[in-house]
Order: sequence, then structure tokens, then C-alpha cells
Amino acid sequence: MPAQKSEKNTRRDTACRVLQINLLALYALLGLIYKTMKTITYTTHGTCARYIEVSGEDGVLKEVKFYGGCNGNLQGIARLVTGMKYEDIIARLKGISCNGKPTSCPDQLCHAIEELIKEE
Repeated sequence: MPAQKSEKNTRRDTACRVLQINLLALYALLGLIYKTMKTITYTTHGTCARYIEVSGEDGVLKEVKFYGGCNGNLQGIARLVTGMKYEDIIARLKGISCNGKPTSCPDQLCHAIEELIKEE
């Protein structure tokens, strides 16, 4: 009888160790995901939007939020560029002007992405 109890205890202990190892691996993975994603808030210059919050990792824009400005248009821009590579966004949007101003919200987004690149 004690041999059976010992075998059950051994199986249980092994299962607990496997679970602990899996949990440690999961925590490590979550830590890597958390650490690689970078978010910055960029204060705009010369536009109606006051600031832009951008998040990205590995050269890909993951999320964009504009604060202030033309809400509908900026939501559209944010949805269009989310998931794009930084360099593709900058190539398409940098230098766009708005109503005679030398910059625009899309141009300021490019400046925000350039700052994000520096932070990564």
C-alpha cells in the first residue's frame, strides 16, 4: 500500500513541477510581449490635434489615438495605418500640409512615429 501512495505522490509532484514550468514560461512570454511594445505620447505642433499616442513593436504600428482635431478623419487615418510598417506610413504621409500650414495631422503622425523609432 505505501508503494501505491508513493507512486501517486510522485505523479502529483511531477504534474506540479510541469505546471510550474509552464507558468514560468507563460510569465516570461508575457514579459517579453509587454517589454517589446512601446507607447509614446507626442505633442503636436501646428495642428488642431493636441497630441498623438502611438504604440508599436518590431517596426509595426499597433495603435494610434489622436486627441483633438477632426475626430472622424483622424479615426479613419488611425484605422488605415494601424498594422502598417513605420517606413510605409512615413513614405505616404510625411509632408502633407493642411489649409496652407506647413504641417498636418498625418504629417505630425509621422513625427510621432519617428520619435517612437528613437525610443525603441
